[in-house]
Amino acid sequence: PNLRNDLVIYHIVKSSPSSSNARFLLHRLCSTIAKRFDFNFVIPYDFPSLTKCFHMLIEHARKVRGNRICIFIDGCDQIDAVYHGDMMHWIPYNSYARIILSMHTGSGSF
Repeated sequence: PNLRNDLVIYHIVKSSPSSSNARFLLHRLCSTIAKRFDFNFVIPYDFPSLTKCFHMLIEHARKVRGNRICIFIDGCDQIDAVYHGDMMHWIPYNSYARIILSMHTGSGSF
């Protein structure tokens, strides 16, 4: 496979003041995917719409463009509970993307 067309995104929670905010994280992921594959999508700001947009962008990248996406999120146990982002409902379970989550096993979050 031609890996030059693929996208790898890293996100380290708590690496910046807003990195633990689920809405900012999801907006960043959507913006990165849309920009990388030149998708003309308007990225919303509200959490429910961002979740739908995230799922749609991943599907569009794979089905329409044939691109693969791999997302690494380190420290997902530290994502803020605002928007219930810490519950990970926004992550697509049947996805065309590889989503790898890491967490501290003693955190009690999961």
